[in-house]
Amino acid sequence: MLELIEAVILGVVQGLTEFLPVSSSGHLLLGQYFFGLDQNRFGLSFDVALHMGTLLAVVSYFWRDLIRMALAFLRSFGNMDLVNDPDQRLAYLVIASTVPAALIGYLFEGFFEDTIRSPWVVVFNFAIVGVLFLVAEATASRSRRATKLGFGEAVGIGLAQAAALVPGVSR
Repeated sequence: MLELIEAVILGVVQGLTEFLPVSSSGHLLLGQYFFGLDQNRFGLSFDVALHMGTLLAVVSYFWRDLIRMALAFLRSFGNMDLVNDPDQRLAYLVIASTVPAALIGYLFEGFFEDTIRSPWVVVFNFAIVGVLFLVAEATASRSRRATKLGFGEAVGIGLAQAAALVPGVSR
């Protein structure tokens, strides 16, 4: 019964932090550390399971947009038009931004699983990313439209997603 309560508490931590500009993975790891939870029971696999719940929530909310992008992607095989078809363009931008994180996560899986799952890594990254957020808020222009996003920038977003594989780094 205690394991269930611990899992629910970690699920609440995940739910509260996933859509904020903070690292939900970092908060989960710190929560496990502060509650003294066994990393073999509540380690990376458990974190992934919680993130799957988040993915399910996102897909259920954005399902129409996802279907529209998927159909546009399939349509592009017969007639690719990334200039005049915003859904095709968005589908390819999402793919371009997904590849770097997927590739880095796959190639360095052991590193992300074992080496950096430490509370000290999380605390260090919270401090560094917090400073970066303050600098970004002070210097960003906020006038850019998403329709102006280029493929190089999409890959840059993917690299930022890859950096967020490190606990304590938020995207």
